[in-house]
Amino acid sequence: MPEEPTEPVQRPHTENSLSDHSHVAGPVVQAGVIHGGVTIHHTNESRKLETPCMATGSGIRTANDVYRWADEPAAPHTWAGTWTPEDGASVLVEGLATQAVVLREMRPVVLSRKAPRPAQHWGLIMSHLEKRGFTTDLDADHPVLRPLDGPDFPFTVTSSDPELFEVYPAASAFEIEWHLELEWSSAGRHGTLTVDNGGRPFHFVPRPRTPVR
Repeated sequence: MPEEPTEPVQRPHTENSLSDHSHVAGPVVQAGVIHGGVTIHHTNESRKLETPCMATGSGIRTANDVYRWADEPAAPHTWAGTWTPEDGASVLVEGLATQAVVLREMRPVVLSRKAPRPAQHWGLIMSHLEKRGFTTDLDADHPVLRPLDGPDFPFTVTSSDPELFEVYPAASAFEIEWHLELEWSSAGRHGTLTVDNGGRPFHFVPRPRTPVR
């Protein structure tokens, strides 16, 4: 008597994969027998970002002196038309992911150099100015940063551990426009950030020696 055909046994199919939506942190262990390869879809959050860190620059006052341009009229004994040099640069670097970003180097770049306008010393602002960070010689052909007190590059930043840098240019006889270039690397990638004063170059003005008469 012929045997009746039997239905093939349907084995349940299990896809061995994990996605970023699984909300699982750390190693995952599956008990039992796994048939076939296991694919783990892991997305490095820093790789989603074109640049995994951001840098914000602003000018900082490097002295307490107040000046006025000698070629502009000014009323005696008033502060109208006076200015205080903001020759230095404050740079706040923040990581945008938990993956560490290595800040390999930061360097100043001179954009222009010219003879300064005549100016006169007008007075002083009495305040405490803390000296820290880096200095640089903008008269050099290829300026470099040198630490005033403390470690030199490289540093690291993450989304929870930023770094704040302050750059104080050395004295110069020229009026100079400049910005900074910050080299970074993270997760096998690298790049360069340009840091300026909110879209404008940092502006160095030499200290005039002519006092107000």
